[in-house]
Amino acid sequence: LGAVGVAIETMLGEKFKIGTRLGYGYHPNAGVSLTDSVSQIAVDVTGPVSGIYRGVGVDYLLWTKSDASVRSKLIYLRRNIDAPDLTGFANSRAISGSAVNDFDTLDLMFDAKFRISEAAFLNVAAGLSQWNLKTTATARSETGGAGGNSMSLQRDKEDQYDER
Repeated sequence: LGAVGVAIETMLGEKFKIGTRLGYGYHPNAGVSLTDSVSQIAVDVTGPVSGIYRGVGVDYLLWTKSDASVRSKLIYLRRNIDAPDLTGFANSRAISGSAVNDFDTLDLMFDAKFRISEAAFLNVAAGLSQWNLKTTATARSETGGAGGNSMSLQRDKEDQYDER
């Protein structure tokens, strides 16, 4: 239901800036709904979710004039989101489970800033992004019957993407 964070930046000379960021977020009863279009499984779960955000970056002023500038930025971000106690339904079957998501990005950006007036400017940005997403999720369901059997499923997934 809330997030808090801190960012620290420092200038090293007139053109070079370095910085770091740290943040924490929490929601006591977040909801997630998913539908797999292939298997037609619909999942709706709720539960407490917390996340940590860490990042470092460098910023370099490449060129400047009185009404325009061009900068380059390199930023690395690491996000971790934990949902240790989820409950809900999968196609009307009661389930419980947990999920851990790790999401890392490395971004190289260039932006040009043009002053339009004393109170306005135009910023144009372009860049490259590389990211890695790793998700581990576990779901448990009671299968019913006299013995009260349960079924458990764990899924690990890692995706990488390099956008150029």
